[in-house]
Amino acid sequence: FLPENSIFKILSESNDLEYNILFYQVDQIRDILGNMVITMHLYSQIIPEPCYVWSTGDEQEVLHYMRLLNTTFRIDDPFRQYEQRLLLLSLTYRLCSINYRKLVTNHDTFSHRNEVFLRLIKLIEENYMHKRGVQFYADKLCLSAKYLSALCKSICGYTVQELVFKS
Repeated sequence: FLPENSIFKILSESNDLEYNILFYQVDQIRDILGNMVITMHLYSQIIPEPCYVWSTGDEQEVLHYMRLLNTTFRIDDPFRQYEQRLLLLSLTYRLCSINYRKLVTNHDTFSHRNEVFLRLIKLIEENYMHKRGVQFYADKLCLSAKYLSALCKSICGYTVQELVFKS
């Protein structure tokens, strides 16, 4: 999950380095993947470091998904594109799961503002279909609507209202 306008660059490598890179933009895949990817993108906004590498123990599983996806490019049948979509969907959800686990287990580095933002995102996930007003979310978090929107804007660049309508 790279923030907007990030530059991705491999600075050094060894002879045994193997890497697979998968880039896509959240807005274009939202209809396929649903709101969870938007949520993970928002969670990634609260990470203070712009560049990081995580060893999670899930690397082999992710590589398996990538290899399966790669094999579909060698298949020429009418089901290939559907298989690719499903594999991409599965891979993306796996990456979201890994990212989410890393974020929620690393609470000790979060400030109070980030914790409020995480709680807001969770509330939006649960309620955006029937509650769209900022006041609802502010009341649930025991904050003023103005403060909550300012906090949200400072963390992710969107007001609460914009986040609700992006969901």
